[in-house]
Amino acid sequence: MSKRMNQHQEREMFSPPEVAAKWGMSTNTVLTLIHSKKLEAVPLNLTGSRPRWKVTRAAMDRFLEANSTRPVEASKGASVKPRKRHI
Repeated sequence: MSKRMNQHQEREMFSPPEVAAKWGMSTNTVLTLIHSKKLEAVPLNLTGSRPRWKVTRAAMDRFLEANSTRPVEASKGASVKPRKRHI
């Protein structure tokens, strides 16, 4: 990935509700990921009664990459035998 693309991804920021909508989960789940430090976020308001967060596109990509499940490839030459049915 080019350096320019990385800089653009770092500038592109989303609120927890926007991340939740993109990922199909609740805002509370996104906030839990942020508070547990599983999803990197930038605090915008440290002096208020509650913090406001923004998540960069790059942080979203890193989280998805770190938490994606990849199918395990079968060994070469291995075959799957059908199971026998017992009646």
